[in-house]
Amino acid sequence: MNITEVKQEAQQELQTAVTAVEQAQGELRAEVEEHEATVDMDTKTEGDLQDNINELKAEQEQAVEVSEAKELQKQVIEAEEDLKLTQQVNEKMQEKNKEKIGEAVEDLLKAVKQARTTFKKTDGVMLKNTSISTIEADAEQMKEPALTINNGGRYAKQTLLDFKIITNKDTRHRGNHLNAMDSTTELPYLFDKQVLRDHGVHSL
Repeated sequence: MNITEVKQEAQQELQTAVTAVEQAQGELRAEVEEHEATVDMDTKTEGDLQDNINELKAEQEQAVEVSEAKELQKQVIEAEEDLKLTQQVNEKMQEKNKEKIGEAVEDLLKAVKQARTTFKKTDGVMLKNTSISTIEADAEQMKEPALTINNGGRYAKQTLLDFKIITNKDTRHRGNHLNAMDSTTELPYLFDKQVLRDHGVHSL
């Protein structure tokens, strides 16, 4: 293979790893959105039940007959039991959703870890096969993958923090490192800055 083909092959391998990150991040985002929708719905349901209890209690206070007051009291007790059971069921469902979110985070972190390894490998190929005439284009090719990988890692960690699965002090989650260094290309440091400027390269 010639130099161009070698670089293209490395870039294709990197793109496959980056796509895996994008897919894993999309699946995690979907789990988060589903959980948030469930919480909103549960909050509304519990609020409606509490409103009903408040209305029944208000009616009970206004009752002028013992039989009516007793019936309303019975309804209040039943409504309060319904609310309690609903809260318990909702809490269990939300905990299950959090478990699914934790699993989706783990999948994303694994994809990010693999992508970081592939990025480093690809960057090595680019460093070995670049030249003054191609270095700007080569470095540009590495920017978007780096951004996607790094954003994936940050999103995973922030999600863990948001759902209190970890604290700021934690550096690992299920064996995955949370504070890994960002993926960055070494191409801008390959040639002396003055040499680059002499050859019209100013964007690195």
